[in-house]
Amino acid sequence: MSVDAQCRYEYEVFTRIKRGDQLVQIGTVEAETDELAHVYATFTYDEEDWVEMCVVRRDQITWVRKPEGLFAKKGAGEL
Repeated sequence: MSVDAQCRYEYEVFTRIKRGDQLVQIGTVEAETDELAHVYATFTYDEEDWVEMCVVRRDQITWVRKPEGLFAKKGAGEL
């Protein structure tokens, strides 16, 4: 069974070194499935003995507040 290279997703990787620490975003991985994202994150970011690590598919993030990009184009009729 082959996986089409066009079906890759980008995942944000979040970790915490010890209990009580802030959960921080440390990087990203690209993978075809959630299971592969887990494996890639584990091997890519193995420099610490993390107490927690999670991956979130970037297109599954729900934004509460998101700033405009620095070079965002204004819509028609805006100054």
